[in-house]
Amino acid sequence: MKRSRSQRRIFLDQPIIDRIFDIKKDHPNWGYRRVWAYIRYRDGVVVGKNRIYRLMAEAKKQILGEGFETNLRR
Repeated sequence: MKRSRSQRRIFLDQPIIDRIFDIKKDHPNWGYRRVWAYIRYRDGVVVGKNRIYRLMAEAKKQILGEGFETNLRR
C-alpha cells in the first residue's frame, strides 16, 4: 500500500508541474531527461531527474487513466 503525498509536497511540486506542461506544449516529443535539463539549466531551478520523472509519470496517469497500457506490443 502506497502512502499518499503530503500537502506540503503537493504545494511545492505545483509550480514544477505547471512548467513541465508549458514545456511539453512547445516540445511534445521531449522526455523527462530533456525536460529536466531545460528546467535545470535554462530556468535555473535545482531539481532532480527522479522528481521530474515521477511528476511526469503521475501526470500521464491522470491524463490517460490508471489502467492505460502504453506498450501495445505482444
